[in-house]
Amino acid sequence: MQQGIFTIENTKTEEFRTFELKQMSEEGNFAPGKQVLSLLIGPSNSKNYQGFAFLDGEKVSVWKRHKSESSQLSQFEKLAKLLSLVLGQSEGNYDVGHYRILEAVNCRRCGELLTVPKSISAGIGPVCAQKEL
Repeated sequence: MQQGIFTIENTKTEEFRTFELKQMSEEGNFAPGKQVLSLLIGPSNSKNYQGFAFLDGEKVSVWKRHKSESSQLSQFEKLAKLLSLVLGQSEGNYDVGHYRILEAVNCRRCGELLTVPKSISAGIGPVCAQKEL
């Protein structure tokens, strides 16, 4: 999987989560040269991400602070298992089981980043879609 922002949608429930995969600088202080997976946790789809795992080839390694201390998996461990299913898939948008993986795109009208599945598919965000009517 390449660096960037992508959304995984459960096509049965229409729930979705947005992730960022970022290659850290070799000269940086934090995790030099590693790929970091982050989850969108706030309203800004361009900056509200929380890192939770490293991606090494096809292996997702959840950081210790995000692992559960009980036999139940943490939210981050569940997300890591889901992400493991899609590693090694082809580029672009594709389906794995009842999950759909969508690369974030920019709105064709205003250029804002789109991460909601319906907006990605339409190529336009809800505010701009209302303006086009």
